Amino acid sequence: MNFSTAQISIEYMLVIAAFLGAAALLMPAAQRMNEASSFALEAQNAKAFLGLLGLKAGEMQEYADGSCFEVKAMPNFEWLLEKRDGKILLEIRKGENEKAFERLMDIEIENEIKIISGSRIFLSKSNGGISVKDGEC
Repeated sequence: MNFSTAQISIEYMLVIAAFLGAAALLMPAAQRMNEASSFALEAQNAKAFLGLLGLKAGEMQEYADGSCFEVKAMPNFEWLLEKRDGKILLEIRKGENEKAFERLMDIEIENEIKIISGSRIFLSKSNGGISVKDGEC
């Protein structure tokens, strides 16, 4: 039997075992970093949505009663939209991460609206006021 070849095989297995051990130690940190960056991107998406909602609400002031406009949102996880203290509040949560954006807007939201991927959010105008609805106009 050739002991030199066996020794090289054992050395390769030790190198591979050390590499896999290091990878196993780094995986949780890499996962946390991935989750943090994903949440940061989602926060930017939510902030852009809230800005678009404000822009479209301003445009709706010029439209006639009965007008309706769909505002697209493509969240990767659940958002909550509500009116609190005269401001529109958009909250995003994912695990331990949480972020809220607020904007002063003259629109009405009757109940808290949960926005998930594929949700349809509408601005509608009636009696001179703008309201946000989910589902249909």
